[in-house]
Amino acid sequence: MAPTHRRRLNDGDRVFVLYDPADPRTVVVLGLERPGLERAFIAGGAVVVLLAPVIVLAVAVASR
Repeated sequence: MAPTHRRRLNDGDRVFVLYDPADPRTVVVLGLERPGLERAFIAGGAVVVLLAPVIVLAVAVASR
């Protein structure tokens, strides 16, 4: 994961790293997560899931 503009990493900085021993290619540097972006994607997916039946119902009623 590349450093963000909010917190740049310099050579020699200490970072805490989490990884899955079963797949060590997946690494998370603690403190550089972007929970806001992740929550936005989750909320967007929830909106799509909740609106899909309404849209299908509206199309079915309109096509009668």
